[in-house]
Amino acid sequence: MDIKSMINEEIIKKNFSKAKELTEHFSDPVQRYNALGIIHFYEGNLDLAKSMFEDALKINPIDSDVLFNYSKVLFEKGEYFKSWRYLTRITDKNWEVWDMLGDTQLKLNNPAMAVYYYKKAYESSKLPELKEKYELIRKKYYKGKRIVFLCKEILDSFLGDIIDVLSNIYDTKLVKSDDLNDKIIQAYDWAEIVWIEFANELSIDITNKLSKKNKKIVCRLHSYEALNYFPQYIGWSNVDKLILVSKHIQTILQTFHKNVYPKINDIQIVPNGVNLNKFKFKNRQHGYDIAIVANIDYKKDPAAWMQVI
Repeated sequence: MDIKSMINEEIIKKNFSKAKELTEHFSDPVQRYNALGIIHFYEGNLDLAKSMFEDALKINPIDSDVLFNYSKVLFEKGEYFKSWRYLTRITDKNWEVWDMLGDTQLKLNNPAMAVYYYKKAYESSKLPELKEKYELIRKKYYKGKRIVFLCKEILDSFLGDIIDVLSNIYDTKLVKSDDLNDKIIQAYDWAEIVWIEFANELSIDITNKLSKKNKKIVCRLHSYEALNYFPQYIGWSNVDKLILVSKHIQTILQTFHKNVYPKINDIQIVPNGVNLNKFKFKNRQHGYDIAIVANIDYKKDPAAWMQVI
């Protein structure tokens, strides 16, 4: 029997002192700290367990077992966002990781994201109990509402993950067109909630030429629109909520469109997100050459790039 199995047996017997003695047989400090953290966790000492896992992560910040155990302690301590953060660092996520990611989002009152993770948990395990959990929670939080995302042809690059997640609790459609045509109008009529991506020419046409009826209309302004004429001509009385991607964009909007700004009903700052599951967290060392690949314009402050790098 290996050391881990022996320690697990002692934990089951609640012989925690003996389990701690057995950790001395680990030559690897990460394994020793991890084992001690597990013992303290089952002993009910969450603070000491947290400290042990933190010591392990100082040595190896990408150890999957330690990351999962540390996230579990954070979850039990009610630190749900931090628990989610460390779970996303695990490179090869199994069903337990996906399931716990779902639990963090449910606690953070983000049911769409929770259902997204629970679906991942079931798909990676095929366990019937996880399918049941996924279906029950999806049914509980399903809104039964129709959302359409409207944007110009090449401006949907920020919408993929949003639609993927929201489709778990809403009926969703994405419709792209450079002008107000039958395709846009039909999609608009179908929807109960309209999300207009970018506050540009299409937004001007939709908010001025289409009847609002009882629809909720959301418009998301990124940055270039605030430096242009578009906000002057949008029908703000028909927009229920304006989403901005950062606080400084709000300042720009207020500065350059003083006559329009008071007409905006509700402004919400929602920073652009990054799907961390697409990236592998690892220790970085010096030695890489770095290049900038971008549409270069003044609002991105190219002069500061070398300082940032």
